[in-house]
Amino acid sequence: MRKKVHLDVDTGNDDAILLAMMLAAEDVDVVGVSTVCGNSTLTNTTQNTLSILELFDRTDVPVAKGAERPFVREHHDAEWVHGENGIRGDLPDPSTSPVDQTAMEFICKQVETYGHRLTIAAVGPLTNIALAIANRPTLPDDIDELYLMGGAAHTHGNITPVAEFNFWGDPEAASRVMQDGFPRMVGLDVTNQATVLPEFIDKLRMPRHLSILSLIGLIIQMSL
Repeated sequence: MRKKVHLDVDTGNDDAILLAMMLAAEDVDVVGVSTVCGNSTLTNTTQNTLSILELFDRTDVPVAKGAERPFVREHHDAEWVHGENGIRGDLPDPSTSPVDQTAMEFICKQVETYGHRLTIAAVGPLTNIALAIANRPTLPDDIDELYLMGGAAHTHGNITPVAEFNFWGDPEAASRVMQDGFPRMVGLDVTNQATVLPEFIDKLRMPRHLSILSLIGLIIQMSL
């Protein structure tokens, strides 16, 4: 059975690769995406997400627009890493728009719809997830698993000597999710060692995945 996955993203180069890989995975059913400010502004991360889905002919995947700023602090982007507007390379203009729900509302609706079949993977600042948990405190118990990409448990940071970018981007939200969300944390200890394996690239060498392979290659090249 394919795993039902909801992605919470701040789509820059890294999350574009994530979307490509998740859409290509045979054992994953991406049932929705929510966007948050992080690598760029909320307007840009939402536009980038819709454009990626357009590129892969997956406009059936609903997208909800989320938090445009952290809980307390000002938003600071990472366009110095990801490029102007948060992503490098040319992407098609999206033909779709976000759903008429906030990310918090949409995530809670996803929980109602899929329940314990749902996995939520948050790979940007955790503002949307913290809001969803505040609105639905039982959320962690109502789903299968909550994964987050953030933090630096046993290594140095990537935005300050001790801080990882996603946690640093909204530390108050990260604190709420870590305390009340019971997530599986994937920090820099893991992500600094992660890469797109040759076996995965070889698996994508088929006509229906050529656009995904090309995007991964383009993003990796332009990020070097």
